[in-house]
Amino acid sequence: MKITMENIGVMRYAELVMGDLTIICGDNNTGKTLTTHTTHGFFHFWNTQYQIPIEDGIVEELKNAGSYTIQLEGYVKQAPQVISNACLEYSENLRVQLNNENASFNFTVSSEEIKINDSEYEDTMGLAVTQSACENEVSFSIVFDDIPDNNIKVAISNAIKSIVFSSVCPVAFIVCRKFNLEREGGIFYGQKSTSRNNNAYDAVVIILHLYIYDSCTTYSFGI
Repeated sequence: MKITMENIGVMRYAELVMGDLTIICGDNNTGKTLTTHTTHGFFHFWNTQYQIPIEDGIVEELKNAGSYTIQLEGYVKQAPQVISNACLEYSENLRVQLNNENASFNFTVSSEEIKINDSEYEDTMGLAVTQSACENEVSFSIVFDDIPDNNIKVAISNAIKSIVFSSVCPVAFIVCRKFNLEREGGIFYGQKSTSRNNNAYDAVVIILHLYIYDSCTTYSFGI
């Protein structure tokens, strides 16, 4: 898995190959913090905002028949393109936020890196979700009547993201360590440290937890 960024703050180009432990280090004001936030931002965008396109025909058949089964193998094969499309949309957001029309973010994965998550999926939004691990398929059934079409699409998209893509697009969260107030961006993180050094603030380290086949692998992006 490889991340590339262009024209993000002070960075003209950055390339990050993700391993079991990935540490970002360097001189002050070289973009370490921005790299961390931009990476975290993509995973947050993927998990909370990006929606995998779901065809209207799937929704119609689900509503008419009461259930619909999706073969997951197709999404595994399309995974590189699906993530590439999400990166394009995320890059558009970055250009607006940074006021830089040349800003871009890309996250490259291969189909071979995708691992189907066979743990029970619970966030159903009015649909019952039944996953068949042996056949790599997932079935959706209507639980409540009059579910809006867009809600059905969001529910199916969320299920596919969780089941197919969680091995490469996990939920990211931020933990903290100390750094000096003089460091650029000290006030950005908000809460002041309770340590003896009154000038110490919390810096970010992003931990990405991947839950695959009841095991947990940790990717760490740090400063």
